[in-house]
Amino acid sequence: MQRLAFVLLLLVCGTASAQRLKFTIDDPNFKPIPIAVTEAVELSPGAREAGLAVIATLRSDLDFSLVFTSLNPKAFLQTADKEPWTAPKFADWTNVGASGLVRTGVVVKGDNIQATFRYYDVATQKEMLTKTYEKPKNDVRLMAHEFADELIALFTGDYGVFSTKIAFAARSENNASSIYVMDFDGQNLQKLPLPSKLNLLPAWSKSGSDIFFTSYGNDNPDLFAMDLASKKIRSVSAQRGINSGATSSPDGAKIALTLSRDGNSEIYLTSAQGGTPTRLTDNWWIDTSPSFSPDGKQIAYVSAKTGNPHIYVMGIDGSNQRRITFQGNYNQTPDWSPRGNAVAFTARDERFRFDIFTVDPASNEIKRLTQDQGNNEEPSYSPDGRLIAFVSDRTGHRRVWVMNADGTKQRQIYGGSLECDTPSWGPRRKEKPQ
Repeated sequence: MQRLAFVLLLLVCGTASAQRLKFTIDDPNFKPIPIAVTEAVELSPGAREAGLAVIATLRSDLDFSLVFTSLNPKAFLQTADKEPWTAPKFADWTNVGASGLVRTGVVVKGDNIQATFRYYDVATQKEMLTKTYEKPKNDVRLMAHEFADELIALFTGDYGVFSTKIAFAARSENNASSIYVMDFDGQNLQKLPLPSKLNLLPAWSKSGSDIFFTSYGNDNPDLFAMDLASKKIRSVSAQRGINSGATSSPDGAKIALTLSRDGNSEIYLTSAQGGTPTRLTDNWWIDTSPSFSPDGKQIAYVSAKTGNPHIYVMGIDGSNQRRITFQGNYNQTPDWSPRGNAVAFTARDERFRFDIFTVDPASNEIKRLTQDQGNNEEPSYSPDGRLIAFVSDRTGHRRVWVMNADGTKQRQIYGGSLECDTPSWGPRRKEKPQ
């Protein structure tokens, strides 16, 4: 099982110094930290609606995490209007089993909402984290996402992914395909303004400012990038034949992509801005679907050089090509975990069902993450490597789902009318706490 280290801050001998006690999620004694998130305190008139949205979002975020479990508010002995805003009655929170407590105050400021979050350690009765945010009224959920990211960082030393977004391709009723972007939890869906032709295979730039995609807008599968702020589209690769499967290098300077300009699909490396590509593979069979290792030194990809598609790894100069999957006969869509210890991929089993597996690139050990729930395909790791987005048709329609990196806690996050393909999880707002 994937390991998750988190840090528990304790006061030592009544002083303000803190010790770090590390635990791992696969420790049999590990249990998520029970946390109480109270209703928002309305610090000005008209703040109720925003407060409800903020708290619902925060509770959902913490339940998504591997660190916390959000306690049922029905068990609370105190309500927001009965407990002092800055002086919680800690005995009441101990009695309901809370180890942590979050209190939130909300203020209306013209067209904006300001929210102040306070996290308390119940055992030590100390305020451990305080953050204040101000956002437009239609963007209040982002404040909860940002605080949840900070709270995860307090315990793990690594920001959460609650402020991230997921892009995916989807077909509409007229069978046109476009690119959509949504929050990590499936909310705030937005369609990108692209040419009304076939648009496929979204992939994020390292900074999150651009999305690469393949489009038939010029009657050839060319590679483009859209600047999400300006919505301007630029051409990245328009070689003869296929230009697809862009994946950004960890430093953001280069992309690996698939080109078929020489007759069959091969992996190439080029600047993120486009330019003259360098060929990395040279086989009679198809090579496709590149994915960088987190250190930028290797690329996982799919090759059919042995007759069936399997997952391979090579250096970024095309050297040391080696096969890492030796089970199954149809393996595809690799995505290298940001933690470096696994490559997730789609495989077809003996019943011609598609499911998601991982392979350890060092040992070639394979683990199955989905089974007996329709077809499950196209994994994409969250930027912290703790979650995987994927497409499943288990409900009768292709929808975007998310699961823990070990395959547990599978949840549908998009349940609209679109038929979804190729989710791509975007980068974090911040990478590491200061």
